[in-house]
Formats: sequence, C-alpha cells, structure tokens
Amino acid sequence: MNMDAMHSVHKFLEQYITLMERLLEIFYCEEHVVYSYSGSYWDGSDFFEKYERLYPNVTSCVAGLLNDEFASDAPEAARVIEDYLQTIENRECKSLPPYPVSLHTDHNFEIGSIRFKKRSLTSPGESITLILNDRLEPVAIDAFGQFLTKEEENLLLTFQGMWFAFPTPFKRGDIVFPCAKSSHIFYFQHGNAAGNQPLPPDELFVLDSLPTWGSEEMRQNGFVPDGGKVKNSDRWLRNLTKNGDTSDLSFSAYYICNNKIIKEHIGNYLLLERYNGPLSGEHRLLGAVSKLLTGRIEPDIFLNLFEVIQAEEQWKSTAGLREMLCLLPETAHLVDSSIEGKGK
Repeated sequence: MNMDAMHSVHKFLEQYITLMERLLEIFYCEEHVVYSYSGSYWDGSDFFEKYERLYPNVTSCVAGLLNDEFASDAPEAARVIEDYLQTIENRECKSLPPYPVSLHTDHNFEIGSIRFKKRSLTSPGESITLILNDRLEPVAIDAFGQFLTKEEENLLLTFQGMWFAFPTPFKRGDIVFPCAKSSHIFYFQHGNAAGNQPLPPDELFVLDSLPTWGSEEMRQNGFVPDGGKVKNSDRWLRNLTKNGDTSDLSFSAYYICNNKIIKEHIGNYLLLERYNGPLSGEHRLLGAVSKLLTGRIEPDIFLNLFEVIQAEEQWKSTAGLREMLCLLPETAHLVDSSIEGKGK
C-alpha cells in the first residue's frame, strides 16, 4: 500500500471521522462566505452552471440547483422540490438531509456528481468543495491546501493509498458492469485511460484481466503460458501489494464506442457485477468478443460476426434517412432500385 503505516485501525477511523466532521462544520459555517454550484452528467459533460452564480447560504444554493437544473413540468416532481426546500429551510441541524428520490427520476439524464463550493469573502482564494451524489448525499470533500495540516492531508489521502486484492468470481470473457449503487462515484473517482472521457455507452464491458491475477490465474483464463503477461504477472502483483493504491484497481476490458471495439484499463474492479442480460444493437459485438476470448469461436468466425453485426447496425441507423428519401420524388426511384438490388 502506498500510504503511511497504520498502527491502529480503530484510532485511524476515529481520526478520519473527526476530520470529516470538522470539514463539514467548516463547509456549513455561513459567516462572510458565498456558495456556488456546478456538476457533471454521467456522459462526462458539465453543467452549464460552473460556479458563476453566487448565493449567500447553502439553502439558497440548493434552491438554485434544483430550480435551475431539475425544474419539471410534472406536478409530483415540482412538489418534491418544493417540499424538500421547505424542509431544509426549517432544518435544525446544518447538514443537508438526503433528497427523497434520485434526481434522475424525472429526467432523461443521469448525474455524475454535484459540487457545492464555499468561498471566503475575507480570505481570497480560500474555498472548500463538497461533492454529492444524485440524492445530495456527501461522497467526498475537497479541502486540499486549505484548512488542513500536513498530517490531516495525509489522513485524508489514506483510502486513496490503499490497494486491495479481494477474490472475485469473474473470468476472462465475462460481460460485466459497474454496480448501480456505486455508479455515482465510479467515473468521478477513476475515469479512463483516454483522459477523463465518458464511460462507454450502457457501461458494459468484456473482462480481459484483473490486477489481482497472478500467473496461475492468467493461465487458467486462457493467456499464453509463455507470454509476457503471464511471465510478468507475479512480479506486477508483488509490486501492487507493496506499492499499489486506488489508481491501480483498474481492470483490463473491451467495450464498444462509436461502433468500434476498444480495449483499455478502466474503472475499479471492486465495483463490478456480472451481466447476464440480453445484448442488443452494437453491443452484440461484446457477445462475439466474449466467445472469442473464451475459445468458443475461432478468429475467422469472430471476424465474420463482426462484419455482419456492423452491416446490420449501419442498415438500421440509415432507416430513417431511407424513409425520408422515399418521400422525395427526386430520389424515390434511386432508393427503390438500391433496395431491389439488395433483395437480389
């Protein structure tokens, strides 16, 4: 583990909880400060609002977020927002209660993270940011460089310096996805090797390997016994056990993006679950990749499947365009003849 020695887990947890409570108290102290909000959607795009509008307290900042980003014409959704704002207006404790439902419920988009930033009016540059999930529950606090001693910064980084080798039921070729309860922090904490690009559509992957696999597991999962990955796996595992941290929990996998098969290291293997549902659209390619990795089909059959599925998806994607062209006198005869040609 890439962290300072921990002589007592009980003492560490006490210190960590105490620090979190102190940082939350600092965040909710509303004297001589302003608040602002921002956030990101699950597809990687940011809120239009980027900490530009300022609010005098937490309650007005939350009201700005809900009314500007999540206002709905649905009476029930509007009532939930109104009731929640009334609740926090009259709350006795300073911290926010959880929102009654997921903010995804009445919208066609998913939230990656919501961020409330507090800035001091008397000490320019001093700020603290609270990161929340889709029910306005805190998941992280960003206070580095401010309010903290060096020892407290190290304490705050402790979990990021941990690496875990937990046994898993997964095998090479399994189709997996990040567990739903943790989806709000999956991308926020880990991103991917392409440089914080959005997660693949529908979050489906074909597993290639896990960082916890040594040479024996690699051989059992069909890797070439005398290949480099098998030969080096035990050395990599020893190094991770000694020096690894949360950035080393990523798994190697294939996914579909823009009708292409991409392979890279991504995410956190501790959040994965096996997917046993049906595959549709371009994600049928994942089924072909899974069969190839597990030896159920040969490479030439895989290539044939790849070409057939891509052709079918391309034909589906142009259906609307073909229908529109059929209605135009100038192009109808051209479309008809191309369809007849395909039928022959």
